Amino acid sequence: MIEDETRQQETLEAIHAQNFSKLKTKTVWAIILSLPVVVIGMFFMDIPYANQIMWAFATPVVAWLGRDFFINAWKQARHRSANMDTLVALSTGIAYIFSVFNMLFADFWHQRGLHAHVYFEAAAVIIAFILLGKLLEEKAKGNTSSAIKN
Repeated sequence: MIEDETRQQETLEAIHAQNFSKLKTKTVWAIILSLPVVVIGMFFMDIPYANQIMWAFATPVVAWLGRDFFINAWKQARHRSANMDTLVALSTGIAYIFSVFNMLFADFWHQRGLHAHVYFEAAAVIIAFILLGKLLEEKAKGNTSSAIKN
């Protein structure tokens, strides 16, 4: 009986370590890909093809690294419920889609006397920060469970 509990605890710790490792990888990549978007968006917006470069860096962050937010938000929507994933998916998804529209159809705004702003940095950075928060939360859970075990 004690052996079963020990084996279950080891399996649980292995699963936690695997999830933490995956989350750490996603977080590091999100930060790496978001940094150029932030730098260009804040300081170098006038360089040629700035919007296209930011689009290229933000797309993997939103579509690949932030994919779980959209999947979980869809599951919540199907159950007529909402959680933090819903908020993250809506905010980053709308910022990303609006930015793509403004980049591809800038004349729509220019004909109305407005400038077509893009918000790729907002979408990428929000996902990177939320992933960083989840990573810190997972680390705290791991520390808590190991402290309880000791």
